[in-house]
Amino acid sequence: MPRHAFRTSTLFASILLAGLLLGCGSNTLVQSSGGTTTTTPTGTILVNHSLLPGAARRAFVGNKATQFVYYGLDPSGTVIYGPVTLPRAQSHVLSGVPITVVRLNTEYRATDGKLLGSSSMPVQVTANSLVEVTTTPSNVTTLQVQNSGNNATQMVVKLGTNPTQFSDLTVTYVSPTPSGSPSPTLTQSTADPAVAYLLLNPNDIVEITNNSDASNVLLGLVVAFETEAEASPPQEPYCPGAFNLFPNGVNYFECNINNGANNNETLDISCNQGANTYINVQCSSGPPWTDNVDPNNITSFANSFVDAVSGVDDNCCLPGVYPYGLSNCTATPQNCVPSPPFFTGSPTPLIGPFCTNNASHCNISREAGQNGGTVIVQYLGNIDLNSLPSPSCTASP
Repeated sequence: MPRHAFRTSTLFASILLAGLLLGCGSNTLVQSSGGTTTTTPTGTILVNHSLLPGAARRAFVGNKATQFVYYGLDPSGTVIYGPVTLPRAQSHVLSGVPITVVRLNTEYRATDGKLLGSSSMPVQVTANSLVEVTTTPSNVTTLQVQNSGNNATQMVVKLGTNPTQFSDLTVTYVSPTPSGSPSPTLTQSTADPAVAYLLLNPNDIVEITNNSDASNVLLGLVVAFETEAEASPPQEPYCPGAFNLFPNGVNYFECNINNGANNNETLDISCNQGANTYINVQCSSGPPWTDNVDPNNITSFANSFVDAVSGVDDNCCLPGVYPYGLSNCTATPQNCVPSPPFFTGSPTPLIGPFCTNNASHCNISREAGQNGGTVIVQYLGNIDLNSLPSPSCTASP
């Protein structure tokens, strides 16, 4: 993981340095849109880079990187500052940074623009003040989960093949800064020892790491979202009508990241057992991701709704999403079968699948060894079957 720390500097030397480099400048950002003008206070970030050779990858970054590119992100993960490209230096001063920036991403690039590494760190920008940060380039991919919805939600974590026990998994608050312990305790399911829960309030961001592996290997890790009343069902899968708790099933994010120099990293959202929430995944910084169909870099992807009773799936053409009833993207086998305890209730949900000729774009991946950056899994809200938008993605491209 990137090593980072931030502190507000009150040293005269740091303030003098900022003053010399910045001049008088403006302390506010003025933006105009649709005839409305908004003003946002700004601050200054002094970035110190730790470029001393360490692991082979970091040494490569430290020796070859000639351009440093900075991006400032707001709590929703939107870039609101930058990109700012500066020549290689031990320190840089970034001026005019909006106080709404909560994360600073840095890309380390060669002269030809090739991405060599990246770092990502939380920052707290104060109006008319200077904050100092120190970072080390890393080729380790970071996983974060954010509640971007309007209500609290249960984050559900299910272990995969690495790690296999929750004692090897650490969850740390990224934002907001907690008044107590920065590492909340997960509540393990009474029905499945591989499942645990944590209540996320709106705007909460947590980071999930494998504390037993310096490379932060996360293989087969699943993140889903439920209401508290739905927590700890007897068993999986969570198909439509399962246990009378999930009338439309449950969708989830799954990943394989930092899994060695010879294996691709992969991400996806699975709606093959139905869908109860809207999930968006942001891929911030790091080497490019692809859906293996469109050559363009994938920076975000999200699921739409499934209506298992009406037989409508609005995920058929979406990259990075497994549609309902398609556990192999383009084919079955089925995880959900028409027998108890699934497909209970009235009216009875349909088996599916509802998509035809589905394209092989259900996984987002990148080349082996091309790790780094931050993957942010965002809960956007629950799917309301009584208020669905018009479907637009019921057929495959």
